[in-house]
Amino acid sequence: MKIKNTGFTDIFKNKYWIILFCLLVIPLSGWHFYQQSDTPLYKASSRIIVDADINTISKLMDMITADPLLKEVVKELQLPYSSKKLSQNITAQSVDHSGIIRISIIDTKADRAALIANTTVKIIRSDLGKELGIQSIRLLDEAKE
Repeated sequence: MKIKNTGFTDIFKNKYWIILFCLLVIPLSGWHFYQQSDTPLYKASSRIIVDADINTISKLMDMITADPLLKEVVKELQLPYSSKKLSQNITAQSVDHSGIIRISIIDTKADRAALIANTTVKIIRSDLGKELGIQSIRLLDEAKE
């Protein structure tokens, strides 16, 4: 009885289609799935003018990104995610250390981002201003899609 000694390369000569499959099809399918899962993000911003001192404005900016306000926004708009998730996508910035605050939202839908920003401003003007004793909060720019 004779035992045939087959080398490593002899095995792959007969199975060349396996190598071709691994080198072409798997990377191409990975690239295809990567392209399909790339979700666009949209940013919408509203600006308000706050008639208050710098400390009160700083408190207001902290409250904008705090859980109680965001829970109210999520509840009012019946958003498909939690206030914790919304807190990761909202920012409040003072424009050039003035009385202007920019509230920005990042979302996967442009219209929803604008709606969240505008609703946040509405709640700020109706609730937070009174709570902090701010005399005037005026809308400078409404968020648009």
